[in-house]
Amino acid sequence: MLKPLLRQTSPALLVTALGLSLALVFGVVGSPATASPADDEGADGKKSTTDDAGGDEVDALIQAARDAYAAGDAQGAVAKLQEAIGRIQREHEKGLVAFCPDAPEGWDAKEPKSQSGSHGSGEAHFQWTAVERRYQKQDAKGSWIDITITNSPQIVAGPRAMLKMFENEAYLKMMTANDPNKTYAKLDRAGWAGWTITDTKRDSAELFAIGDVILVQIKARGAGSKDAVTALADSVRWAELKELDTK
Repeated sequence: MLKPLLRQTSPALLVTALGLSLALVFGVVGSPATASPADDEGADGKKSTTDDAGGDEVDALIQAARDAYAAGDAQGAVAKLQEAIGRIQREHEKGLVAFCPDAPEGWDAKEPKSQSGSHGSGEAHFQWTAVERRYQKQDAKGSWIDITITNSPQIVAGPRAMLKMFENEAYLKMMTANDPNKTYAKLDRAGWAGWTITDTKRDSAELFAIGDVILVQIKARGAGSKDAVTALADSVRWAELKELDTK
């Protein structure tokens, strides 16, 4: 589900994530600290930061990058920073997985899948992290729902640029009039803006909820797809997820 979004994102809006990491490490800008609800509470209910061992490994990699950079080994510094980024992304994936809801009544949930990576090159290079979960119903149409949560300001930039269109009531009416099988609607939920599209001909529905750095997509196919999207969306902890949605 990421590839169409990557194509929608203007190269002019892309930021070099590795370059930003270098800036963070070498003190050009301050580093914002964000903790996910899945990672910031221990068994005793007390708040904590990321795993101490994992944090020590990241600190060691960053220090190794500093040492390599100071010694004139720019390539070695970049390699260490990339490894540190990978470790941080894996920790972040765990936090996003916690926001994939349990299955709605009458549905079966698959195990969540998580992935992270990079896209582009040069100044257009950036990092992304995403989690996805599928829900299925044993019916004649093989109905399914997918939720995908992606963390990347560069990927979010594409859908965010489309928000103005979906905030225009006249545009929504025009789009619906052009294809009576589809219904377009504006989404405003717990600080998340976006839109929904229902296609009665294809028995499909989808929801886009757009934040500052996080994009949530819910897509369903099969009988009652609109109700299925609504049911799953009602189970998302939107307010808590919004706390992670910071630039």
